[in-house]
Amino acid sequence: MTVKDVLDRVSTLYNDVDFDRTTKTMYLKFLDDALMQLVMSRPDAHLKNVIVQLDPGTQQRLPEDCISLIDIFRNMGQDSVTQGRPVWQVNRKDMDYFSDWHVTDPTAPQPTEITEFSYEKKNAKIYWVSPAPGSDVPIFVELMYSFAFPPYSTLTWDSALTQSIPCDDVFMGAICSYMLYLLYSTDAASKMDKTISESYKSDFYNQLGLEYKASTVNMPQPGDTVNINVQGAQQ
Repeated sequence: MTVKDVLDRVSTLYNDVDFDRTTKTMYLKFLDDALMQLVMSRPDAHLKNVIVQLDPGTQQRLPEDCISLIDIFRNMGQDSVTQGRPVWQVNRKDMDYFSDWHVTDPTAPQPTEITEFSYEKKNAKIYWVSPAPGSDVPIFVELMYSFAFPPYSTLTWDSALTQSIPCDDVFMGAICSYMLYLLYSTDAASKMDKTISESYKSDFYNQLGLEYKASTVNMPQPGDTVNINVQGAQQ
């Protein structure tokens, strides 16, 4: 799927193949908006797997480009390459209730791996791990998170058209629907435009809902089995 593929379809459906009703720059900005809404609604649409070193203590911060954490799979040793034991997701409040897990004994040996993590959407950039890593023994883990698509409105028109969108083609209909929702929202010359706009917005979420049933992907919850099968995922 290229930027040109999407814009050709959207401009045709909007009856604007010559880009007279809306500027080319605005089309690219609406594409950026649609892609951001897509990854916010369906985090599995744009994924990244990384190996990260944990900071000392229980609180950890996700990479700057992260939108939401999908999962932490396993420990990766003290060298970032040695595959270790899996990491379980737990409810933070359960850990708070059963133990003083934030408190560490400075005289005790530092852990060489973590066993659990906790993540809440209320603070999407922060997650928690247990046992708390120390400052002298490095601990690496493998995690997956969603991140934003590259912006296309910062490119020239000709350059943008040649760009491939790193996303599975199954999401193309939803992307087009959201762009059409934005286009008709800004072209509210009549009540019909507003009705059409809301129809495309509803269509965007309906398409994601239908596709959601085909691949069970959600924000992880303790005990969930996350099954991701998206060709566009980046490793």
